[in-house]
Amino acid sequence: MARCIFHIDLYAFFVSVEQVLNPKLKGKPVIVGGDPERRGVVASASYEARPFGIHSGMPLSKKKVNSYFGGIQGMLWS
Repeated sequence: MARCIFHIDLYAFFVSVEQVLNPKLKGKPVIVGGDPERRGVVASASYEARPFGIHSGMPLSKKKVNSYFGGIQGMLWS
């Protein structure tokens, strides 16, 4: 039996779901994560957010996230 290995990049999976549901988000830096008031972290970030140093697992309370995205305004969290 032949063995097949798949590498699936899920880095931006949740962001891509949000972009399908809201096409206005396409091409923009987007973060999906938990509530920043309750120790939330970045679950997924778009590839457009990477140049700003945003990555998954990053606390949403970090100064870098808040300064670029203007605090929690316009952020989606679950």
